[in-house]
Amino acid sequence: MGGISAGVGLISGIDSTALIEQLLAVESRIKFPIQARIARLSTAKSALLDINSRLLNLQGAASAFRTNDIFNSVLATSSNPDALGVTASGSPQPGSYAFIVKRLASSSQFLSHGFSTRDSSPLGLDSLGIELGNGRLTRDQSLSELNGGDGVQRGRFKITDRSGAIAEIDLSDATSLDEVIDAINSASGISISASVSGNGLTLSDFSGGSGSITVVDGPGNSTASDLGIVGTSSTDTLVGSDINSLGMNSTLSSLNDGRGVLIRDGVSDFTLTIGSNEYDVDLGRVDSPITGDTLLEKLNNGDGVSINDDPEQGDFTIVSSTGVSVTIDLGRVLDEDGLTIQDEVETVQDLIDRVNGALTEEFGAGGVTLSLNADSNGFVINDTLGGPDELTVEGEGIGGDSTAQDLGIFGTSVSGTLQGDVLRNEVQTARATTIQDLSDRVNAATGGRAFVNVSADGQGIEFNASGFLISVSEGSPGFTGDAADIPSRTLSDLGFQIDGSTSAMLAGSRILSGMGTSLLSGLNGGSGLGSGDTLSITDSAGESVTITGLSNVQTIAELIETVQEQIEQSSVQVDFGLDPSGSSLQIVDRNSANIQTMSVGGDLAVALGLDSIVLGDTLTGSNLELQYVTQSTRLSEMNYGRGIGTGSFRLTDSTGASATVQIDKDVESLYEVMKLINTRGLEIRAEINENGDGLDLIDTTSETGSVAVSKMKVEDLSGTVANGLRIAGEADTVGGRIDGSYSINIDLDPTDTMDDLIAKLEDAKAPVSATVLNTGDGSKPWFLSLTSDISGSAGELVINTGGVDLGLDQLVKGEDAQAFIGSGDPATGLLVSSSTNEMRGVIEGVTLDLMQAGPDPVTITVERDDDSVVAAVKAFTDAFNEAVGKIDEYDSYDSENEIRGPLLGDSTVGLVRSRLFSTLQQKAQGVDGPYQYLSQVGIRLGSSGEIELDEEKFLAAYQSDPVGMESLFNTFDSQTTTSEVLGEPDSGITVDVNSTVYVSLGFGDLFDRLLDDLTDPTTGTVTLADERFQTQIDSQNDRITQIDQRLEAKREKLQREFLAMETALAQLQGQQGALLSMGGNLGL
Repeated sequence: MGGISAGVGLISGIDSTALIEQLLAVESRIKFPIQARIARLSTAKSALLDINSRLLNLQGAASAFRTNDIFNSVLATSSNPDALGVTASGSPQPGSYAFIVKRLASSSQFLSHGFSTRDSSPLGLDSLGIELGNGRLTRDQSLSELNGGDGVQRGRFKITDRSGAIAEIDLSDATSLDEVIDAINSASGISISASVSGNGLTLSDFSGGSGSITVVDGPGNSTASDLGIVGTSSTDTLVGSDINSLGMNSTLSSLNDGRGVLIRDGVSDFTLTIGSNEYDVDLGRVDSPITGDTLLEKLNNGDGVSINDDPEQGDFTIVSSTGVSVTIDLGRVLDEDGLTIQDEVETVQDLIDRVNGALTEEFGAGGVTLSLNADSNGFVINDTLGGPDELTVEGEGIGGDSTAQDLGIFGTSVSGTLQGDVLRNEVQTARATTIQDLSDRVNAATGGRAFVNVSADGQGIEFNASGFLISVSEGSPGFTGDAADIPSRTLSDLGFQIDGSTSAMLAGSRILSGMGTSLLSGLNGGSGLGSGDTLSITDSAGESVTITGLSNVQTIAELIETVQEQIEQSSVQVDFGLDPSGSSLQIVDRNSANIQTMSVGGDLAVALGLDSIVLGDTLTGSNLELQYVTQSTRLSEMNYGRGIGTGSFRLTDSTGASATVQIDKDVESLYEVMKLINTRGLEIRAEINENGDGLDLIDTTSETGSVAVSKMKVEDLSGTVANGLRIAGEADTVGGRIDGSYSINIDLDPTDTMDDLIAKLEDAKAPVSATVLNTGDGSKPWFLSLTSDISGSAGELVINTGGVDLGLDQLVKGEDAQAFIGSGDPATGLLVSSSTNEMRGVIEGVTLDLMQAGPDPVTITVERDDDSVVAAVKAFTDAFNEAVGKIDEYDSYDSENEIRGPLLGDSTVGLVRSRLFSTLQQKAQGVDGPYQYLSQVGIRLGSSGEIELDEEKFLAAYQSDPVGMESLFNTFDSQTTTSEVLGEPDSGITVDVNSTVYVSLGFGDLFDRLLDDLTDPTTGTVTLADERFQTQIDSQNDRITQIDQRLEAKREKLQREFLAMETALAQLQGQQGALLSMGGNLGL
């Protein structure tokens, strides 16, 4: 039995739903052309977006010419990549460079004697001290330091010993004094030994011959003369002349055992008084004054000023004394239509105008103003509003406080004036680096009345006032907390004491290091030995000697020589010298009788770490703590030669107060770091620690009376500066200090084993790898290996065992990688070195990887990368053709198949195509040089409508004039013009509006700007056309919506009508039934 459909009338039997749908379907046909129109518009919109994508690809190819510096692309190759690898980045100058790899960088390694076990055999150590790169009392002196900084010419010379034997000594690649001595002592065929004696070399003959020792220079060089050993001696000894002396070319950084001279910027380092006149001498860097024309990008040592590129966000906020905030935006300013009305500020004057314009608009003229300070080295903000609070400058936007920090104005005013920090500008006069620079500064400061001489003995310097009396006094006060020694530190480093001495020739003390040895003044953390003069030694046989005259010696070598000489003149049987670590003195008893006590006394015993009585044949003194960290230490040299980098750290003192210290690129010395710490207003003072090997942070609450409630703490916020300074962490106790010593001191128990030592080294996070080697042979197969984690001389291990003999042998010496550049002969090449086997900056933009040492030259060739240039130009032409091809495809008609392109006849694509070809064929804008048109360099329009690249013609033009080719594509010069916009009449307010005029543009930027105009997401020609298509699509969709609404209304009407019909039929049917019933009753 069939069912009844829901849309079928019960009375009429009519399927009203189907009938209504059929009627509506007929009427809905009106939508078909509209939907077809939408489909065509959507296809056109998609085609336009495809063209836009191609145009963006073309823009990327065009802008790459300048942004990627395509025409300075280079290719670096090595003639022997197995010995010397090379990679290029940036824009190094083409050329060929000869290198000889002398040696690779190595890491210092020591190996102990054997032990029975690794985990039960005691080492016998109370402690283990390790220093890296410093701390040893001897040193391998660079030849470049000798002869007053003039150095020693590398080359060859001949030595004839007294037997008549001759040897040629080849020092073509020698760079240190130890290498010279080793080369002479290992020379075959002669019986000559070389050694250091005083400030020169001594040659000793042991041939037994009766002739003379003779030394002559090799052809064309002065090596032997520079070493002071040219000459003849008829005895067994040829004593060379002094070669260790100061000269006007001696560097200030090499003085005082390399501790250098403290130089501060922008202040008086010391004062000279000549007659009644005082002259301040500044040895620091002098920057160019900051003016309105100064580019912001030149400030902060060339790091510039951070400006965010979001036009919706400001860069910093100025809060006036009245509490009103004004947000300053230094970036592009847009109008309500998104058009640029002010470009990003570029100069100091732009900055001042932008800031003061905003401040004037809010506070009126003169209420709050920004200006350059009186010294033209920073900014000052003045608030004259007289509000209850101090003016503050705060961070703003995505850049946080970076812009305000970069401008030096982040902070709070004092009495309405915020004095900004000193900003680094371009260097006008660099810091003094040599004794000649020092003399020039003195001469300039005194108006030619004084100058500097090297003393007659070559060990110090003199101030000379040409017959007038001269005296010295301290310079400008130091920073808070260290005022006692900073003002006089420079003079002290130069060898002068402020004692009121006056002379026409004022002589300083010794500041020149000894040959291969250290000055006594650097011992005990830089405090020296004091005023002691004697040392008493009693050997195990009870024989005693008192050494005198030690207050006159100045170096470790002189001390050892003087003591041993007086020992030899006595009956005492001991040898006096350095311990194996080279950081302590050691006395070894030569008596072969039963071991008895040996003792040392005298007024120098304590200072020399020898005040002791021992039972045994060896007395090892304590570490003499040679200072190597001072206020003048460069940050790049700290942290074991790795530098400390840049960043910020937070200081929290024991009262809970905290402050942030920012270390930027312009902070170069430890003095500057100490100044930043000591001027934060905290209960913390930074000092050089007592051992002279790091920084100490002192809790000052006990001095000021403040209450310490917690431990002092230092934590890195960005970068690893605090870790690099070794001050990250917290004090051991409340009120305690933080010691940033670079010396690694491991506290041990004599019963500790190898495994215990390794664990403690790991806990100390020491940059030393300790491993255990097991030979499996003999009764003591276990050996302890200690290897520096830092390669090169900066990682050379100095291991002090406190006199306990671990049998440490040095397997590898920590040495820097060295190479010679510029010649196939190392004697005439320039020495370059690195702590690693990677060298950067030797050739700008080139990285060298030293792989293998050898005598054969390796040629590094840096040449223009023609292939990359051609590839970039081809990418441009391909992108152009691709974009135009798509335009032609979409704006076309296939007459054979009668198919229209989706953008046929569209005015926008016609305009785009026209502008592309117009730009292609125009002349470069304001470009000098032989090339003005792309057609001149092989880029031309082909017969097919595509542009073609004639690579042969292009390369010929490029190789003929690479500068001209670069100008054709990369020239870019713009100027900012300022116009004045008035506010409301009589308002007294004017606003400067900046606009940019492009003076000259190469084709890369011509196309970049054209395509920016075409594709700008807000105002671009294609963007606007896309919006028009979308508007039309939306309009057509609205029409369909309206039709659908009408059809739905009609549906409802028809449904109502059919319902009414059914109702009427039902009523009629009912009436019919009633009539029939009535008829039946009536008998009809």
